[in-house]
Amino acid sequence: MIEKGVEMARGELEGQIQSILPGSRVAISDADNPMTFLIDNMSISFDNSSSSQEKERLFSLVNRLTSLTKIPTIVVIDDFNNDFDEEMTISFLEEIEKSSAYFILSSKKSLSQSFLKEDCSLFAVRDSELTMIPDLKKLVLDSIVGMPEYTSFEEYMTGAGYVSTSGIADFFLEQIQNDERNNIIRILTSKNPIISTKVDQARVTICPRSKEEEEVYRKIFEILGIASSDKQ
Repeated sequence: MIEKGVEMARGELEGQIQSILPGSRVAISDADNPMTFLIDNMSISFDNSSSSQEKERLFSLVNRLTSLTKIPTIVVIDDFNNDFDEEMTISFLEEIEKSSAYFILSSKKSLSQSFLKEDCSLFAVRDSELTMIPDLKKLVLDSIVGMPEYTSFEEYMTGAGYVSTSGIADFFLEQIQNDERNNIIRILTSKNPIISTKVDQARVTICPRSKEEEEVYRKIFEILGIASSDKQ
């Protein structure tokens, strides 16, 4: 039935085009594979009253649809964890890892940094600009030693090379990655965060536990173009 409908629509479209441009040729991508054609041009929305359980089961639907086409499937979910509690978020992210589809998830809510796997890319949207956030290890290295121009191997080894091989970077990487306060994600999901040793009741306050941790957060502020001056 789907094939017949697509074929009729293609014939009608070709007739309209050739009546205006005789001798022209019409090519419709995936017209010979109507299931893939439909999946690639389909969107699914939820009512505002949809339960979080319904949204949580979305990955099951994605897996079912992905199995119907050999073309890599990209799934975009806006505000994916809206109405999710932490346990539902954990369950959802664990399940989509089993899918062969590629997921693009957006969120205005903070979530645990431990959810961000090594094969995950992180972006921030501010003032309609999309900015890629470097992986955490690069952020740690850049914030500790910066990116100076090295004139010799010795200079490199006493700077970035030492930090990279001595274990210092890995120490701070683990400390920040397992930060229960999720400060990196809090920065990315806040409009006007600040770095300070004192909590500001009116703004999202990032309180680093060490100078090295503070430098990582300031590096993210720099990338996003956010003023990071302390508010005493």
